[in-house]
Amino acid sequence: LDLRGVRGESVAFVARARFLARVTYARQLGLPLAAGGRAAIGAPAEGTTQVLFLYATTCPFCRANLPLWRDLSRRLGARAVQVYGVSLDSAAVTQRFAVDDTLAFPSALLSDTRSAGLLRAFAVPQTLVVGSDGRVLYSRQGVLTAAALDSVIAASTSEASGRR
Repeated sequence: LDLRGVRGESVAFVARARFLARVTYARQLGLPLAAGGRAAIGAPAEGTTQVLFLYATTCPFCRANLPLWRDLSRRLGARAVQVYGVSLDSAAVTQRFAVDDTLAFPSALLSDTRSAGLLRAFAVPQTLVVGSDGRVLYSRQGVLTAAALDSVIAASTSEASGRR
């Protein structure tokens, strides 16, 4: 077994994955909101960004993220950032969850498998920052940390200030 060859292939694979991550675009989906109405997920208004929190109401890691997501929503509220939760559950379950856990942001419903695949929602919790051109500026699966929270804020405000 030639370990140098395997390592070289591994390094090339990681480099390719990082390149693809930099040029990933979010699929634009018109999704219903749990409280009524619709949201253009993955299609923020010109000059703004969207922060998307993909979650399931039964996910313990999603519940662990709630305090950080609330804080993030509050901190981004005064900026040109649209903040949405994207629930993988039904409208009734999501509405009950929003009330019981006092969500500080509207939740869109992504209950069909095809749409979830289009948004690459294969695991939760997931945090995405989408630029006004639809490009994914930040993506993280799993529970957020304080450092990750700062990265989300930096990514979501970089486009509004003209930085990329």
